[in-house]
Amino acid sequence: MLGSDLDCQGGSVGSVGVIDHFGGVGDNFIGRWQQQCPQRPCPIEAVDQVVAGATHRRQARRQVERRRECKIEARKRIASRAHSSTLSGMANRIFAGAIAGAAGVVALNAAGYLDMLMRGRSASDMPARVAGKLAEELGLPLDFNSDLDADAEGEGDLDHQDGADDLAPDAPANRREAVGALLGMANGIGIGVLYGIVRLILPRPPAWLAGAALGAAAMAASDYPATRLGLTEPRDWSATDWVSDVLPHMAFGIATAIAFEAARD
Repeated sequence: MLGSDLDCQGGSVGSVGVIDHFGGVGDNFIGRWQQQCPQRPCPIEAVDQVVAGATHRRQARRQVERRRECKIEARKRIASRAHSSTLSGMANRIFAGAIAGAAGVVALNAAGYLDMLMRGRSASDMPARVAGKLAEELGLPLDFNSDLDADAEGEGDLDHQDGADDLAPDAPANRREAVGALLGMANGIGIGVLYGIVRLILPRPPAWLAGAALGAAAMAASDYPATRLGLTEPRDWSATDWVSDVLPHMAFGIATAIAFEAARD
């Protein structure tokens, strides 16, 4: 009986040890399985996660759209400022060019009158001749004294008629001289405006280079029409004639270049 009890007790003790052994192995296996396969959330938590993810995506999409709109608006503002600055810059250059051209015309006339003072020569009649020839080519009469003559004949006043007769021969010549002077002014101001437009593209050149280029352009603009109309031939000019033509135009070019930089600044 005692032996059977011991066997039973021993058997009981052995059975408990086996159970404890397999129970420990099962716990380890379950723990590893839980680590490798995390527990799935409940349906309510899953719905909350889906809603939260959708909200986050909508917010991110809105932020992207806002950033895109901000970039578009910034580009529009930059383009508008560039356009306005370009227009204002062009207007500034044109205005400065007109002022510089007028200053160049003053310098050209001063150089011409200084040459007349030094050499004692008379004023050149080439601008008046060019104006008269252009008027003939275009069919624009410069001797319109018909109204004055009609009044003189209608009144029968001899003194008034004599005054009209004295004025009639000189009136076309005076008008040709006036038109020639106005064409010279328009020529100088136009060259200044063109120089201002060109300066929108080209960098600032040295003063001597800009003056020489402007002087050559003014000289070509004044001499080419006269040569084209057959009023002069530069190949027949003397050295004195070339000096009398080059120096005033170089004065125009230098004065225009300096005045443009002063007016632009």
